Amino acid sequence: MSTHGRHIVSNLAQSINRKMHTRRGRNLLSYLLCFLVAFAFWLFVAMDDVTERCYELKVELDNVPDSVVVLENVPSSINVVMKGRGTQFLKYYFSKVPEMRLDFRQYSSPSRNLINVSRTKLDSRIREMFGQNVNIIVVSPDSINLHYTTGKGIRVPLRVLANISTSPECVLAGPAVADVDSVTVYMAHDAPRLKHKYAETEALTLDDVSDTTVVEVAVQQLPNMRIIPEKVKVTVPVEMLVARTATIPVTVTNVSEGERVLTYPATVSVQYLVPMRMSTMNFRAKALVDFKKIRRGATRAHVSLSDIPEGLKVVSLSHDSVEYVIEH
Repeated sequence: MSTHGRHIVSNLAQSINRKMHTRRGRNLLSYLLCFLVAFAFWLFVAMDDVTERCYELKVELDNVPDSVVVLENVPSSINVVMKGRGTQFLKYYFSKVPEMRLDFRQYSSPSRNLINVSRTKLDSRIREMFGQNVNIIVVSPDSINLHYTTGKGIRVPLRVLANISTSPECVLAGPAVADVDSVTVYMAHDAPRLKHKYAETEALTLDDVSDTTVVEVAVQQLPNMRIIPEKVKVTVPVEMLVARTATIPVTVTNVSEGERVLTYPATVSVQYLVPMRMSTMNFRAKALVDFKKIRRGATRAHVSLSDIPEGLKVVSLSHDSVEYVIEH
């Protein structure tokens, strides 16, 4: 601190000291002291009153052996309503409520492959945290029952369920693909066999996608089974469409023997949109005139496209009909 700053602080302290030694200053100190004593007394009385408190206790399952796979989801938390003196809850006014950690070794039953934490056991754990004299009114859920297995899992293919639509200037470059092609299914001893020999993701729906997108998608879980991994990353490949133009000859079909049909123009232009990866390929579609479909007396013949390569979009002709001359 600079000399000027220290001088200001010193003057302020001297000014406050002088005011505190005046009659008004002494009255203010007496008032503050009485207020603090009254507040402390009120707090003591309030903390001694019986009150209800509601807590959300996070749940963690500890010491699960590597050979064990729990088939159901462990509840992320339980809600507890308790009644007790305020002093019993005082420490949690100013600190975080601890997690309820359940030891697999304490609550598992190897003969039944079951983890069972009854209401009585939950009450006991809650009293360990809040004191033996609390009155536990509500516990939700009121028990925890989880099946598990020590058996080897079954490896099955994974199918991605996806309903994707792109923006008008884009197109899907392929199917939606997960980052794994198979998953492992663990099941209880008495579980029914898999109805299908594959697993599926939850349905993924995306609209108006304009770029390649990666989305985390859950794998559908089945009763009395656990499928690992529970989530996969699904890639939706999208690419831009580019405009291209090609000039192709007009071909006349079903012409009678000894005749020749000439068209004007002899070529037509084709405009189309094509995915970027296909933009350099040669356009191999055909512009056809079916001589048998020309109406008697008509001066123009209809032109149609055939053998359009797969993947092309918004294909259009510069001429949908041409003039023709028959030579014998």
